Amino acid sequence: MKSINKTAGSKVLVIVETLQSKEVLPDYKQNNAAVIDPILGETFLNTWAQEMEPEEKYYLIIDDCNYEVNKSLYENVNIGVPVQKTYSSDGKELLSIVPDIEQ
Repeated sequence: MKSINKTAGSKVLVIVETLQSKEVLPDYKQNNAAVIDPILGETFLNTWAQEMEPEEKYYLIIDDCNYEVNKSLYENVNIGVPVQKTYSSDGKELLSIVPDIEQ
């Protein structure tokens, strides 16, 4: 389902589409200590380097595009339900994604 709502005086473009799927993917933070210092060498690396800890990234797949969202939104929308994507008036910048309350 795809519907576009743009009134003549509005400053935003709202597109309602159905959520196709959701996924959680691990993302690893870069560790600054992993840089090898040519003077201190491996001793420094073994002493100060830490394991890179995974961080979860949450994605909603809408109209075959992945959108990274926060955990709260990810948990509050279900597959197959309409969501509203709000864009700037020129349609080039995504401002928000929220569950469609008019369903």
